[in-house]
Amino acid sequence: MIKKALKNINLLHTFECAARHQSYSRAAIELCISQAAISQQMKQLENNLAIQLFTRKDKSMRLTQQGKLLLTGTQQAFQTIQKSIDEIANKAIAGSLTISSTQAFTTLWLMPKLGKFSAQYPNINIRV
Repeated sequence: MIKKALKNINLLHTFECAARHQSYSRAAIELCISQAAISQQMKQLENNLAIQLFTRKDKSMRLTQQGKLLLTGTQQAFQTIQKSIDEIANKAIAGSLTISSTQAFTTLWLMPKLGKFSAQYPNINIRV
């Protein structure tokens, strides 16, 4: 079995988006690039992997079995990456926050929002 190296991980992001939408046009809108760029990237990915990911007929497209397998894998991988980023972001914020303001601003605007902030960032000590 020959191993293929994927040199551009962005191709997987583009593939995931196109496969999820089953449309190059909708993927192009989400990714803010042209439909032609999506098409070109998918051809590049298919050539790199030496497999067909989509079947196209008229204006519709469907994932092949290999495409379905790759979609599942890319979605799981991106979810794992996002989970790691979320954990890093939450752990990176710690310390204390001191707020000085007028009584009216603190009472009317700030206090109603501090509960949600404290729940989202429990490692930050707040002093008003």
